[in-house]
Amino acid sequence: MSENTDALQTRHNRASELCAQGKFAEAEADLREIVDLRERMSGPYDAEMLDSRNSLARAFMAQAKYGEAEAQYWTVLNARERVLGSEHADTLLSLYSLALCLIRQGKLGDAKEFAWRAMVGRRKILGAGHPETLNSEHLYNWLSAKL
Repeated sequence: MSENTDALQTRHNRASELCAQGKFAEAEADLREIVDLRERMSGPYDAEMLDSRNSLARAFMAQAKYGEAEAQYWTVLNARERVLGSEHADTLLSLYSLALCLIRQGKLGDAKEFAWRAMVGRRKILGAGHPETLNSEHLYNWLSAKL
């Protein structure tokens, strides 16, 4: 099983590199397989599987496949809230990512709710001056000005 896990991590790293090179469709194909294999091997709440699913969502976003990205972000968020809790840094990142995805679809009211949750959680966990907290505040303030 360790060899399979190592091989999947290598494939995940390769897919991440493809994304960095702008080869999102190729990365998407690899990440779909990786998510499927990891979920079958380790279950829907495995941290590495959720990282791969999150990477798949980012590949969808880069290709303007926002509906597919949103579905993946929702799955990751729900799993992370269940396993890690609502105030874990990875859960807060999922909230922020989902907010960005919703903005791309014009769902500003929904995005504002998730940006708010990310901002409040990051203030509590990371502190007011942390760059991720500041990003969340900027996003929330931008959405507040738009609505």
